[in-house]
Amino acid sequence: MMRAGIENFRWHERHTWASWLARRGAPLNVIQEMGAWESTEMAKCYAHLAPE
Repeated sequence: MMRAGIENFRWHERHTWASWLARRGAPLNVIQEMGAWESTEMAKCYAHLAPE
């Protein structure tokens, strides 16, 4: 987040932005890299989507 210039970021907000990115079609590997998760499985936990 610091590299992206995002300030006042709380790590529990990763669920929100990861889900937003996934809904907008961001590839899981990109979300994984941005969230600094070691595996795509962990990124999936954060990028969960609510049923519509």
